[in-house]
Amino acid sequence: MMLWLYSLETFTTIYGNVYTTLATRNALHLLEVAGRIDIPVAEGSHVTLTKGTKLRIIDFVHGADGLGNQNFPPPNGKPIEESATEFLRKLTLEKSLWWLNGNVNPAAEANIFGDPDAADVVFTSGADVLAVGINVTHQVVLSGSDREKLASSKGKFAQYLTGILEVYFSYHCDAYNTNGVYLHDPTALLAAVDPSLVTCTEGDVRVQTCKKKPVVRCMTGDFQFAANRFEQEAD
Repeated sequence: MMLWLYSLETFTTIYGNVYTTLATRNALHLLEVAGRIDIPVAEGSHVTLTKGTKLRIIDFVHGADGLGNQNFPPPNGKPIEESATEFLRKLTLEKSLWWLNGNVNPAAEANIFGDPDAADVVFTSGADVLAVGINVTHQVVLSGSDREKLASSKGKFAQYLTGILEVYFSYHCDAYNTNGVYLHDPTALLAAVDPSLVTCTEGDVRVQTCKKKPVVRCMTGDFQFAANRFEQEAD
């Protein structure tokens, strides 16, 4: 049996389902719930790499507060003075790859859509990046029966998670007509903690950032192959 040991050094935050400020508040709240206020929280940028504002906050997926509209009280902690950039170590991303359509449009996955220029910098930075595509995360589902087991559990965090999941389940029911939710971010985290759970392929990845090609803007993957595919479909 192989034992994986990891130490969480910090939480870094960025906009996505909520704006950066609220993401930071949620991170501080979660650490208080877990009893780990010793872990620092570093706040990320409020704008894109090109100084643009975040145009698409999809608060209908996880709720306006990002935590299932549970109206948790404000956390007592504060983020550290250093920015998230200064604290980044190894990067783990949930990413749309070229053999599956994105979840914003046929070319783009939500995280890449938020700031394609920054994503391209990450992929070309030389850092050890593990990209877990939605073609993988769509295979990892928390079902309705799983949720019922969670609700009946007496575990420390079971009821907390059950409440948060209500909005997420409602979204999947409306959007996908399914009684279950995709575990995108948890799957990416698991892949980093235990690489044996996934089969990886090494390669060079780029993000299409050219605004003159709106059909393929924000697309990731084997760039030339993907661009040809989506341009042909657009024709």
